[in-house]
Amino acid sequence: MGTSGSALTTTMTAFTATSTSTGVSAAGTESDPAGNALYAFAAIPVVSQQALANNILSNGIKPLLKFKIDAMGGTVAWNEITFDVVKDAATTVGTNATTGITLWDVTNGGNTSVAGVFTNAATVYGAGNGAIKFVPTSEQQISSSKVYELRGIIAAADASGDFVSVTIANDSAAFVALDTYANILTADSDAPIIWSDVSASSHATTTADWTSDFGVKNLPVTDTLNF
Repeated sequence: MGTSGSALTTTMTAFTATSTSTGVSAAGTESDPAGNALYAFAAIPVVSQQALANNILSNGIKPLLKFKIDAMGGTVAWNEITFDVVKDAATTVGTNATTGITLWDVTNGGNTSVAGVFTNAATVYGAGNGAIKFVPTSEQQISSSKVYELRGIIAAADASGDFVSVTIANDSAAFVALDTYANILTADSDAPIIWSDVSASSHATTTADWTSDFGVKNLPVTDTLNF
């Protein structure tokens, strides 16, 4: 059995080329090119966008992004998600640095608030673009799938062309080696998602089986509301 986070890289050291017209074969010239590394995990998350009830931007509490996380191969967990917000200058999302945004577990038609702490950029609840970071009170473990809906208090949306777009990005250019949640947060402070394959014995946020968004299937996911 492999170890989570271990890599397999294939390097071509020799090849033979055969002419399709003459059938003559000869050794090719190469410089030991290496393929992309493949990383082993006990399980992986697959994130997919889900349709909102509507994409109409209006003032009040509005669903902003609905997404599903499937656990492939076993249980996965996440302990932080960052939502990037792009909008017109007038419209505001949320009410201050910690309130006015909520995350809901709507799996199978449910409607349960996910407890945790939001950190909202001043440009999100003010003028401009920015990020919404959410850390749940307890890590979210998923054994099959869960569907979540991000909701926010919208204000000052009152003109044609007003819009709000929310994205869970995929901005990591390289794999971040498995470590504790705290160390991953330090290594990739703007990670769109910090997740675990729950492979460590006595798994917790303090065990070294956490990483960030590099290679998470289907990211980015995004949705847009228009006035």
